[in-house]
Amino acid sequence: AATADLQLVLMQGHPEYDTISLLKEYKREVGFYHAGIRPDYPPLPVNYLTPRGVLLAEDHQRAVAGGRLAGQVLPPFPEADLEPHLINLWAEPAARLFANWRDYLMR
Repeated sequence: AATADLQLVLMQGHPEYDTISLLKEYKREVGFYHAGIRPDYPPLPVNYLTPRGVLLAEDHQRAVAGGRLAGQVLPPFPEADLEPHLINLWAEPAARLFANWRDYLMR
């Protein structure tokens, strides 16, 4: 959404995020699931992990879900293991978006 003069532009999502920020939000949501704050296990962000990363995340999901049912503590999130498998497809388009908006405003 935007005002007619484009002085105010509102977006859904976070194009300013670096690669790891989305993983940290996902980790937080996994914790919310384990604590019963959210009823469902959070879905993996689409096109964010390599196939190996998806397998690692799915392994962790099984451990979390099984542990939750058994009343166990939340298993450590495999952040360091997942980091090499992250894919950032939004950085370049986000930079272009902000640059285009800045250029428009400077006309």
